[in-house]
Amino acid sequence: MENGKFGDLVIDTPTFEVEAYKKSIVFQFEDGTRLIFARKSLTQLLHLVGVKRRDFEKHKDILKEHLKDIVSKTPLFVGYARHQADSNVLFAFRVTSEEYVPVPHRILFDFVRGVIKDSGFSIKEERWIKYQKRTGKFFVLHEVPLRYAREGDYLRTGILVTNANTGKDSIRCFFYGEILKCRNGVVKKEFTKKIAIIHRGTVETVLQKVAEAIKEILGHVFAVTPKLAREIEKLQEEKLSPEIIRNWLKAVKETLPKKYQFWLEKELKKNRKVFGDTKLALFQTVTAIATKSKNVNVSRKFEKLAHEILVEV
Repeated sequence: MENGKFGDLVIDTPTFEVEAYKKSIVFQFEDGTRLIFARKSLTQLLHLVGVKRRDFEKHKDILKEHLKDIVSKTPLFVGYARHQADSNVLFAFRVTSEEYVPVPHRILFDFVRGVIKDSGFSIKEERWIKYQKRTGKFFVLHEVPLRYAREGDYLRTGILVTNANTGKDSIRCFFYGEILKCRNGVVKKEFTKKIAIIHRGTVETVLQKVAEAIKEILGHVFAVTPKLAREIEKLQEEKLSPEIIRNWLKAVKETLPKKYQFWLEKELKKNRKVFGDTKLALFQTVTAIATKSKNVNVSRKFEKLAHEILVEV
């Protein structure tokens, strides 16, 4: 086992004891190391042995021996985080079969940069982004001014590539834009789909599929950006009555936890001062929350709302 905080572990012999608790399974190794499976990693572990999460408590005693039998026939590939630098307590965050191949972030993003440049495009900026809890890099390729109530704003577009070596998530590549100065993200679904590449095969074969996805999306960026900018600008012309805005706010608030209701009200009030009672005020509000929320479900909900506002233009 590695001494760092993160590492990978291949378990190919049943030299451990299994402890089953209400919401976790623990492998206790002979050297005193404890490997804990809980939440997503527990679900992945159970999936590999053919047990559904909802049946875990009912079968957990039988699972103790069943898991050791499974490991004796098929190795488990586990990604773990060490509780502390010198701790013997490990938390599994990924459980996979030997078909799975993790792709380190640096290797992936360096490769994407090379594909873009080899395709004849210059990169204006590269920026790390947390997109719905996934590590991503935004490669900015194009920039156009936005002509509306707030001066100095630009629409910057390019390709966002995200990665998560969890055993469950794929590499995703898609057209992405953001509005400066606020850095609100914009995803326009009909322009290009999110292309997913699963972590299977070899690093080389995975990267080849990434290259194909990047080349497909590159063709969209420069054609789509002026059109998207004009659609955003037109939102300024779509006037709304105070009653329509109140009803919209009420309807959205009813679907949100309380802390997000307050955030929504505050963000909308700020944007109405800048953009007036317009669809642009709504759009700037929902894109701000979609981009900055740490709750993945909320981010997706507000990304969908932003898309719906643009579609109506």
